Amino acid sequence: MIENSVDKPKTKNRGLNNLKSDIFDSQELRPRCLDSYVGQLSVTKQVKIMIGASKIKTRALDHILLHGPPGLGKTSLASVIASESASKMVITSGQALTKVGDLAAVLSNLQPLDILFVDEIHRLKMDIQEMLYTAMEDFKIDIVLGKGPSARTMRLELANFTLIGATTKLNKISRPMRDRFGAILPMQFYSQEELVKILSVNAEILNLDLDSMILYKIAEYSRGTPRIANNFLKRLSDFVIHNKISNVSLADLSQVFKLLGVNHLGLNNLDLNFLRSLKCDFDGGPVGLKTISACLSEDPEHIEDITEPFLIKLGFINRSQRGRILTSKGDLIIKDVLKF
Repeated sequence: MIENSVDKPKTKNRGLNNLKSDIFDSQELRPRCLDSYVGQLSVTKQVKIMIGASKIKTRALDHILLHGPPGLGKTSLASVIASESASKMVITSGQALTKVGDLAAVLSNLQPLDILFVDEIHRLKMDIQEMLYTAMEDFKIDIVLGKGPSARTMRLELANFTLIGATTKLNKISRPMRDRFGAILPMQFYSQEELVKILSVNAEILNLDLDSMILYKIAEYSRGTPRIANNFLKRLSDFVIHNKISNVSLADLSQVFKLLGVNHLGLNNLDLNFLRSLKCDFDGGPVGLKTISACLSEDPEHIEDITEPFLIKLGFINRSQRGRILTSKGDLIIKDVLKF
């Protein structure tokens, strides 16, 4: 998600000796400022205005909730917001905060203008959410000391901080929690052109010289998701280094996709198994999510958040109140790809 000032990727090959052979940290492929953040224009425009206003007022940003499918850059955007605000960011997750005391410890250690980033915030337990209400509104929390008749309540003053929450399931966040956020920002899937910009710059970081055809082919298979695109790019880099390839071609990329189990439609093994099970085991549906996930031995959330949106976008399946249904287009694809 780093924007390159040069639209067309360079085609001159630097040669094999210039390819990095060390292990790349995913942080290297993350944008560091708003100007280098590709895509999500409506979101970044709002964020830029909020940051500018907060600097003028010398006050903490309003609390921000980022929601959308996995891999669209919610964590990256939170990091960029912290960098642009010159604020320290403390990172945790909804499943990590299992007790009220965990949240109290994190909040009490925040300094003025710090940013607390909570990933998968919808996983917070209700009692922890209720403590967070007061912290977000009044920057205070009540802590119960002792038990039984001798128990007493102590109010703890907190520094003015900003909470940035990220979630893939907005509907699972309680209404009172959502109402505490000053900005609720939806993250959308990326266009092929946006993914190509991201891939072009990240290829430079990985010292890979790729022509536009290769970049567009990777973008085409990436489901509109930068995380998937970057993973494909890193696997291509590994393949090139391992096989000592000097000039990367589409045939090399095809080999990488074959090794990864991705076919010419961009479908992976789980996608194909999903369609095969829907056709063969359930006669095209309808079938419930839990039933088909049990049949595939896969996490229902992974199927619902990653597999199904892509298949629906391609028109291969539909969701109904009764369950998942194979479309006529999906049936044709199964006969073609799976040779039924």
